[in-house]
Amino acid sequence: MSVATLDERVYEELQALEAIFAPDLTINREDGIPKTIKMNIVPYTGDNIDEQYVRLTLEIKLCPDYPEKSPQVTMKNPRGLDDRIISRIHRDIKGKLNANIGHLIVYELIEMVRECLTQSNLPQGQCVICLHGFKNGDIFTKTQCFHYFHNYCLGKHLISGKKYYEEELDKLPSWQRQTCPVCRSTVQFKVDDLKTAPPPLESQSRLRVVLRT
Repeated sequence: MSVATLDERVYEELQALEAIFAPDLTINREDGIPKTIKMNIVPYTGDNIDEQYVRLTLEIKLCPDYPEKSPQVTMKNPRGLDDRIISRIHRDIKGKLNANIGHLIVYELIEMVRECLTQSNLPQGQCVICLHGFKNGDIFTKTQCFHYFHNYCLGKHLISGKKYYEEELDKLPSWQRQTCPVCRSTVQFKVDDLKTAPPPLESQSRLRVVLRT
């Protein structure tokens, strides 16, 4: 495939995408020919990054015959999403591609996935510290590495770590003394703020059940 034979509409589409989504969107080119689009997608939350609890990277490989032939789409590095939601997004992408053969589709794919993330903008699964899920009304936090914990649980975890490993922690620089319980990446939180949060709603509900019995 040469630049001269590439559908001019594709260049126009990519130019528009870069104008709309940069710097979250990057295009890999070989000899001037666009090959792969990568887009980091987060929910619609305006400018409030702290309220973006889910994310993923959409990788779109353009074939020589695009848009007459559908691109190859892969989801990478999902954060805060369980298998059920990931499978649903995958089905929606496949359906969108099949229904739009012959049409420029990248913008619509990005917006469709972003809308799905917006609807699912609550961490899925469990807090690995207490093993309870996240409910509306829970106070939880997102680490810089996109892992999620109830504030109450994370506060207790950091306090316990300092108590039992104080000698080892004192040997580290201050910025390395707090780590993510999942991946051990360095995190920074004010423990005094975390420990004032109430326990997870699910744990409170189970406690009330136990007390009644």
